[in-house]
Amino acid sequence: MRKCSEESCSGHGYVLPKNMNSSDFRCECLCEENYSGNRCEIVSPCRDVECFNRGKCFLNSDQEAECRCSTEIQLFGDTVISGNFCQIIEIPDSTLENSEFKDCIPCEGSFQKWYYCIQNSLDVDSDDLAPLWENCEDDEGNRCWDMLKRRSCLERSKCTVSIDYLPFKKYKNKLFLTPHCICKEGYEGRFCQKKSKDPCYTSEEENEAGFYKCLHGTCIHNKYQGIRCLCERGYEGPRCDVVNPCSPDPCEGALCVKINGETGEPKHACICKLDQDVDSDTMKCKTPHHAICQTEAGNPVCLHGGHCYPCALDSESLNLCSEPESKRGFRCICPPGYLPPFCDDSVTSCSFHRCLNGAKCRPVNGSSVDYICECRLGYTGTFCERAPGICISRGFATCVHGRCSESNRSARGFICECEQGFYGFDCQYEIEVNLAEEIN
Repeated sequence: MRKCSEESCSGHGYVLPKNMNSSDFRCECLCEENYSGNRCEIVSPCRDVECFNRGKCFLNSDQEAECRCSTEIQLFGDTVISGNFCQIIEIPDSTLENSEFKDCIPCEGSFQKWYYCIQNSLDVDSDDLAPLWENCEDDEGNRCWDMLKRRSCLERSKCTVSIDYLPFKKYKNKLFLTPHCICKEGYEGRFCQKKSKDPCYTSEEENEAGFYKCLHGTCIHNKYQGIRCLCERGYEGPRCDVVNPCSPDPCEGALCVKINGETGEPKHACICKLDQDVDSDTMKCKTPHHAICQTEAGNPVCLHGGHCYPCALDSESLNLCSEPESKRGFRCICPPGYLPPFCDDSVTSCSFHRCLNGAKCRPVNGSSVDYICECRLGYTGTFCERAPGICISRGFATCVHGRCSESNRSARGFICECEQGFYGFDCQYEIEVNLAEEIN
């Protein structure tokens, strides 16, 4: 038995010992509905399907869940139940008009009318039908039976037709058309005869036992979220029964985080801001007041909450200040979004740009990420990384009266193609014209 008690049926079955007095002793699982397998580990698709009006779920040839609706309804055999979940009940008009049992159709008249029709049509004793209404009273002690002379459900509800069993031994496992009351919010019971108890209500027994739904808070409830507790300041947890160590403000504005103490009780730790240090005595955050970290007017030299670090605190093992910062006497450690040296400029997309060769960076539509590089004359590429050709850098200025043309045959990388009337290596000479010879 001990071995069987330790066997697991996946939480969806009962363990049964087999062959206890033999060498073939083993444990088997008696699985719940919609579970199977040696350890009830196989879940049927029917588990998540609800078939209404006493329909039955089964697996089709594709092992998919389907609802098989009931077909044999007592007194009204021509009733049709359909829909993917057997949620539709159709009673032919001819039945409603001509049937000798039309008073047995639920919701068409009062509950008592339906009750007596069922009793007379089936020839059953009133004692068999009594469980449908006996012991039913409203909050004032009025019997449901007396209030159902003229209606099927009480005023605070809606009557709908459903398929269900009736408490007759004679008609065991037979299905009938029965009235079903859908209660308005705040009411409950077979005929919606009672007001629903406030889920936040605490009974006398609970009060005597010292149990409160919200120990240090206010209980609220709605049908979507259920019960919730709005905790008083300094408490947390589902029942507001856990002390919040970060309340009201032990870190005096710094970030407070909850930790477990050595004995398991909740404690807190302070995570200081950039411009704060930790007080070794109180373990709280404090803002240091170094003279060099303030202007003559008493304002901080590091703006926007930046932390001022005096370079005099540098040592051989810790050297945070650069040479310019050491000359200035302090270093500003800026919060995200701001730039050194004084944390006065906001970070933009051009703060860490990759534009080369003297190009100018320009943010795109004020973006904090995208930018373009505006290149100097002759430079090209996304980051202006491609230098201008030799003609732009030297050739155009060298070829005085000619056109620069890049050439690998020239040691200088270009040649000058002279304009008419000029010659020379750089087209610097003008051809002299003898007018007398030209005339002759």
